[in-house]
Amino acid sequence: LSIAQRLGYISVVEELKVVTETTIASKHELITEERYKIQAPEVSHEEHPLTDSEDET
Repeated sequence: LSIAQRLGYISVVEELKVVTETTIASKHELITEERYKIQAPEVSHEEHPLTDSEDET
């Protein structure tokens, strides 16, 4: 978009403005959604023995 603006390509600038503004808005919405996403801690469902050696069980 900035290159087209510098070179004076008016029709290209007008087309790219629509695409660029849509992309920026989509990325902003995605960042906002990620910011408020609740993160749950990872939980291990494996059973661990209480002792390190198998002889004591």
